[in-house]
Amino acid sequence: MAFAISNKRFLGFGLTLAFFSSFGQTYFIGLFGENIRDEFDLTHGTFGTAYTLATAISAVMLIWIGRLIDKIDLRYFTLGSCLLLIGACFILSFSNGIISLCAALFALRLSGQGLMTHIYSTAMGRYFDKDRGKAISVAALGHPLGEALLPSLVILLISIIGWRETWLAFGVFNGLLLLPFIFWLLKGQKERHLKLTTEALFHEKSLIKSWTISEVIRDVRFYAFLGAILAPAFLLTGVFFHQAHLADEKNWSMSWIATSFTAFAVSSVLTMIGSGVLIDRIGAARTLIIMPIPLVVAMAIIAFTDQLFAAPLLMIASGLCVGMVFTSGAALWPEIYGEKYLGSIRALVTALIIGASAISPAVFGLFIDKGITFNQLAIGGMAWSIISVFVLLFVIIKKGLN
Repeated sequence: MAFAISNKRFLGFGLTLAFFSSFGQTYFIGLFGENIRDEFDLTHGTFGTAYTLATAISAVMLIWIGRLIDKIDLRYFTLGSCLLLIGACFILSFSNGIISLCAALFALRLSGQGLMTHIYSTAMGRYFDKDRGKAISVAALGHPLGEALLPSLVILLISIIGWRETWLAFGVFNGLLLLPFIFWLLKGQKERHLKLTTEALFHEKSLIKSWTISEVIRDVRFYAFLGAILAPAFLLTGVFFHQAHLADEKNWSMSWIATSFTAFAVSSVLTMIGSGVLIDRIGAARTLIIMPIPLVVAMAIIAFTDQLFAAPLLMIASGLCVGMVFTSGAALWPEIYGEKYLGSIRALVTALIIGASAISPAVFGLFIDKGITFNQLAIGGMAWSIISVFVLLFVIIKKGLN
């Protein structure tokens, strides 16, 4: 509590970006899926492919844009990301064809899921050392906060004013409130960065190693970590993007799915807080080993039950997984590879995560169009999750963490 109070403004900056990244997250865009498919006469597979194309391009762009956070003032880098998000809301609101739809999806994915997540996780990892796990866990609470508040709000707004007008309202809201709030939260950033630079020089003289991006991609541990981290990005993105079809297949209502997101949010919050403390005690890598277990449970729930109570249970298990991957995944890279090139490393990792989430809607959509059920897809997801645990354990035992 004392840590959060003493760093409340900068932690608030991270939490705010995590919250507003919701506008580019799959679960949020998926809430408009049925309306968009009907408006543009798209099948599940066609919409999924369009989403995949937009997301894949955003992932490639992020590799280049994301590394600039190592060179550009955090305030200006964040400003550009916020303006892109606001513009994306307006573009989607006024889109009149597949090209403008893809442009809006691209901007939403790059600014929301991509840059805003990249900015806060890099900033928390870079400007906190001793309490890095706590800082990331506090900032990441913005994700479940958005997941708890926004789905029901979206469903309500769509029913009252329509889906286009909902995006227009969000664009106006973000423009009027988000930009000034972000700059207020970043007050004192110049002094904070000067302190970091001074400490970095001291660490260099102390021979503390910071890995370059070329060294990282030659490290076998990097790929073992990715195997675990990319599993929820791919599997849960597919589930959340096609949540309307999951609801139809399980005979659940969309309002019940939206309500169940509250359980997801609560589960995520508790997990983020707990895993943040755990990271500071045993390290992010060891905490990450636990993460695929609730993902296995989530996939098992989809595969083996259609009961109404399964929806909140699915969300609880998913929240446990996401809570751990947000905290341990973000804290892992500076812990293993140092802080000097953190922006470049995180840009690559975030791009790969976005790439996994890009492929997922198209793959799920094409399988759905071919008659493959969510039960069958979930069994494949269980296999991936179980294998990732054993691979990660094997590599850590063989190579160590230092």
